[in-house]
Amino acid sequence: MANSNLKMRERDIEIFKGAAVHAASWIFLRQTNINSLKFVGRADCIPKPLNCKFKTANRDSRSYGTAGLVVSFEMHPNAFEKPEKAKKEWMKYAAKYNLNLRQNPLHKPNSGYGLDLDERSERHGCVTLDGKYLYGDYDLFDIIRTGDESRNLGLLGEQNGDNTVTGINYYKVRDYVNQRIGIDMIQHPGAALFDRTFEDVYAFSPTGVFEEWSARKTEEEYGKWGRQLIDAFRQKPIVKPPEVDPRGPSLKLVK
Repeated sequence: MANSNLKMRERDIEIFKGAAVHAASWIFLRQTNINSLKFVGRADCIPKPLNCKFKTANRDSRSYGTAGLVVSFEMHPNAFEKPEKAKKEWMKYAAKYNLNLRQNPLHKPNSGYGLDLDERSERHGCVTLDGKYLYGDYDLFDIIRTGDESRNLGLLGEQNGDNTVTGINYYKVRDYVNQRIGIDMIQHPGAALFDRTFEDVYAFSPTGVFEEWSARKTEEEYGKWGRQLIDAFRQKPIVKPPEVDPRGPSLKLVK
């Protein structure tokens, strides 16, 4: 069950503590929409994947059970604590996934992204993927391997058609956690690799200690470590790469 004061299930806290010890790393977790946790393990629901940028609802809207699920901002603008952010992401991506009120069939389609437009459905206005409703996953903030506290490094790549950046020990932590929860609750790498904003986190130490850290404490501890947040997608290389000879590489005989 979910801890009434924490936005995590108690058994998941123990799993993350074990993952931190297993990976000899600090694991920092962003605070989750607690309303999403009741959907974990349901056959008609899945965690939202990396390419789903829409926000999960913080509350039910009208008579519909939207809290904790990804919903249409156009249909449920009052379901969000931060409607400006929800609107921004909806307007940016809704057209890409052809999410509109003229969808056919009206009830959730069985493939791709869709909307539940059945007014008799408790989930009316919720976004679906391959016919399943989407709930919030566990968002990583950072993973810091012991001995690498001052090094924030990531490998740029692609996941499900989207750009991503993977840090040290990400796969080790992801696989440990997802296998033990039985659901892919970790869907993508930590925000410290692409967002320079400190926030409240759940901290799991390499020795298995669990704490809540405020954004201020997180920033202070990173300062002690000399660890910086980065934006791997936008920042310029620290060292300028050498100029490329348009004539191609030169070959020299070695005596």
